[in-house]
Amino acid sequence: MLSKAFSSILPDLTIDEAIEVSKIYSIS
Repeated sequence: MLSKAFSSILPDLTIDEAIEVSKIYSIS
């Protein structure tokens, strides 16, 4: 769910970067 949103908003992010970003958002 979140990964789809991130991929559509930030298509330049790699999968690893998207995972790191989602971790940060899930913590905050």
